Formats: sequence, C-alpha cells, structure tokens
Amino acid sequence: MSESEIQHNNGQRNLGPQQSKSDNLSGVLPDPDIVNIILEAKKENPEAQCTLGILFNQGGGGLPQNFSIAAEWFAKAAKQGYALAQFNLANKFLKGEGVPQDFTMAAALYAKAAEQNFARAQCNLAFLYDKGRGVPEDPVKAVELYAKSAEQGFPSAQHNLGIMYEKGRGVPQDFVKAIEWYTKAAEQGVVMSQHKLGLMYYNGDNGVPQDFVKAVEWFTKAAEQGDARSQYYLGLMHFKGEGTPINYSQASKWLQESAQKGYSDAITFLKNHANVFGRLYW
Repeated sequence: MSESEIQHNNGQRNLGPQQSKSDNLSGVLPDPDIVNIILEAKKENPEAQCTLGILFNQGGGGLPQNFSIAAEWFAKAAKQGYALAQFNLANKFLKGEGVPQDFTMAAALYAKAAEQNFARAQCNLAFLYDKGRGVPEDPVKAVELYAKSAEQGFPSAQHNLGIMYEKGRGVPQDFVKAIEWYTKAAEQGVVMSQHKLGLMYYNGDNGVPQDFVKAVEWFTKAAEQGDARSQYYLGLMHFKGEGTPINYSQASKWLQESAQKGYSDAITFLKNHANVFGRLYW
C-alpha cells in the first residue's frame, strides 16, 4: 500500500459536507430493488445509508461507481454511530478515495468502530498504531487491538498478532504463541501464515521443534494458493525427500511453478539441476 502523510485543518474534519452530492440522485435510474434503500437512506436510516454507500463504492444495483458519493453516504451513517459505516469511511480516508487521504481521520473513525467491538476496525487501527500512521507509534497498543480482533476470529489480526509474538514487538517474544496465532489464521486460509508455519517447522529453530512433515503440510496449503516461496520449499522437500518420499515429478512441478512466478531461488535451483529436470525456459 502506497501511503503518504497529509496535513489537515487543525485535526478537524466534518464527516460529511453541508451540501452533499449524495442528496442529488436525479438522473440515476437504479434497479427497482434499490429504490427502497434510497428512500430509507433519505429518511436517515443508517443501515440504508451505509448500504447505499457500499453500492456507490462498488457500482452496483444500477448505480454508478462514485467514491465521493459513497463517502458522503458513509459519513451520514457514521455520524449516527453505525460501525460498518465508520469502518468504510475510515477506509476511504486511509486510501484517499473520494476524500483527501488523511491517516489521522482514518484512525479516529476506526477507533469509533473499534469501541463497538468491530473486529476489522480493531485490526486496522492496530496496524496504524503498529506503523505510527495517524497516531503515535505504539506497538503495545497495537498488540492489544490485534488481540481483541484476533479473539473474535478475524484472520488478518491473528496473522499480525503472530508476527508481533514472533518479533517480540509490543509483547515478550514467544514463538509458541506465534505458532498458535499463525495456525489459527492459516486454518482460515491466510497464505502468509501457512508459509510462516511451513518455514518455522522447516527450520526448527527458536524453540520450535523441526518437523518436516508439518512443514510439507503447510507449504502444500500455501503452494496450492499460488505462493511462490512455498512452492519452492515444497519442491525442494520433494527433491530431498524431507517429510515426504523423494518425488522428482512433484519437485519439478512445484519448482517450475515457483520459477514461472519469477522466484529466483527456484530458477537457480532448476538451472543447477538441469541434469535432473532438463533445460527449462520461462
């Protein structure tokens, strides 16, 4: 994500402008099913306002994609304390879509949604504290928020909490805890967690017992999702017979898939073992 710091007017910004383009829906011919949402949104129904913002954000239901109008509808619902709208509007400020990019405003909105135990907002606010964007850098606060989100089962927070434990950032270093949280995220399909687990079991250091069978298991899950690093390690393990019987066909398959994605270690390995795999070109 490419992000740059922006100045804002004394830290103050209204959640929605006085004259809102979202009030002007003339010329828009939405699907009949959307008409009731529009009517309810104009009656200050926050759920309808947020839904309308999502439709404008995505361009759906016969409505054109328009980030500015989406942000205005999110702002209307956010003013009423609707957590999903606060989260969506924070995302707009974070990315600078339809509003000027403003990390401070994003953090404030994430905080409002996080106070309502909104897991995704807790995770995103934790990230801002972790990186010191829009708020002072505070890894301890980041861990606290990641944990709240992770305990609700949000996979990105579980992965990030694993990183904090692995690095000992904001919390005492604890590789067992890191594996615990990586595993929770990996079981929900987070490819980075699957790769991390494969690597930790492959290397077997920092108090983690080496376990090639588990390494193969997690590298396989990540490789099947297209992760080039895991494809390389999985190919290497099939080649060496680590955690799995030697299988040059499987080794070739995974090493080639990794190499085709430009992963340099796989390319070099294949070139250095051309006598086994033949001369391959990508």
